[in-house]
Amino acid sequence: MHSVGQSLLFLACVSLQLIVDVAANQNNRSESLGQSTRTSTIPPPSKFTNRGFHQTRDLRNASADTPLVLWLEGGPGKTALFGQFLESGPLGIDADGQLYRRRPTLQEEADVVYLDQPVGGGYSFTRDRRGFARTLDDIAGSIEEFLRQFLMLFPENRNRRFYALGESYGARSALGIVNRLQVNKTLPLRVSGVILGVPFIAPLLDLIDSSDYLYSTGLIDSRGHGMLTQRFQQIKLASQVNRTIAAALLLKTVFNANFDNEPSLYQQLTGYTDHGSVLRNRPEPQTLMFYEYVTSDAFKRAIHVAGAMPLQAQKLALGLSLAQSDYFADINDTLARVLDTNRVLLYTGQMDTVFPAVNIDRYLREVKWSGQRELAEAQRETWYSFADATRPAGYVTRARNLTYALVSRAGHHATFDEPKRCSTSRTVSFTAENTKHHEHVRPYLIILQNLLQCNGFSFRGKERNDRQSPACGAKALQSVK
Repeated sequence: MHSVGQSLLFLACVSLQLIVDVAANQNNRSESLGQSTRTSTIPPPSKFTNRGFHQTRDLRNASADTPLVLWLEGGPGKTALFGQFLESGPLGIDADGQLYRRRPTLQEEADVVYLDQPVGGGYSFTRDRRGFARTLDDIAGSIEEFLRQFLMLFPENRNRRFYALGESYGARSALGIVNRLQVNKTLPLRVSGVILGVPFIAPLLDLIDSSDYLYSTGLIDSRGHGMLTQRFQQIKLASQVNRTIAAALLLKTVFNANFDNEPSLYQQLTGYTDHGSVLRNRPEPQTLMFYEYVTSDAFKRAIHVAGAMPLQAQKLALGLSLAQSDYFADINDTLARVLDTNRVLLYTGQMDTVFPAVNIDRYLREVKWSGQRELAEAQRETWYSFADATRPAGYVTRARNLTYALVSRAGHHATFDEPKRCSTSRTVSFTAENTKHHEHVRPYLIILQNLLQCNGFSFRGKERNDRQSPACGAKALQSVK
């Protein structure tokens, strides 16, 4: 990648089960986490002085059939801890700041690595601005280097089935690393598929222009539609002259960057303080508690992060670096190559205000790949989930290696969003600890697992396509209790 700078490349949590005593003294919550896991430091690669750590259970006795999943967050620069605590990991945090054991989790099916990437995201950092990635190839190269060192430290993970899963900008990274591993074939991993959630894979300004979608939902009126449309036209013109200016203008338009303490145009027009879903006008309380928890000194000590290290401190600088060469880059050829050669699950959120589902749909159907005609002619199926068999969980379209799903009522954080009516929380007792734990069932995570298991992404045992099983038919799921 680059030859200068000192960077903390990754933060990873690898586990099938992470049991935490949430009934312990809350002042020692992160200490309790530390007792449940072990941490290690990845040695620096030859060209880049990187340090990192991960939390893991002992995987030496793990089944060879259990796949390794790399979970990549978006942003770019959002910490991977967001995915672990708020989306898919075995340990969650609720609106009161209490830790709980999440059910279900992907760790019931696979070993999951949560990676802070690119360098400058999450708790990772560089001491030289030239250490920031500028292109998708830079990002994929650093992830490949991380995986190489990870397999050196933990050789028991060699030759396992490997999936990359990314959401938003993380989906771009997931696509990049899968393509790189397929082309280079330098690592002892069996690349088996890629999962692209609410993905940043289309040309940015075509993907992020939400003016028509917001107008159709009533979030903005005709005047607001005109203002937003004009602003996106200005950004397109600016991107042809100075991409840094275009990126800064984009931040002032649709994101909650607040780098100049002024609300974005999206916030001014909608009155929303959170940008992600039509159904959510402000950040969920558990999101606020999450950031308070993972930035606490006690938590940092538990995961071997220096107390003075701020979270996502270089996120803006990283974004401006990527704006130079990657934000506006066309990666159609990369997507087409992966679609032609590997299993792909792509899902969008019906209520996504960042990358409206209609924009992704329009782009996906224009990509030139071997299944383009089949996708155009495919019939969309209504999808039902174990979480609620009385109403559609979404819609699924299949073409060759591609499973393309729209998740109903989900926003930009599809595995985090959940309607209150679909959520259940209850108190259960774990015999081993004889203490009370909260067990939260997250419907959209169940939906994601259903999609994975029924479309050739079955994580347990041999690879197979379970589409015809009783739990995978569009109508069959209605009868599942």
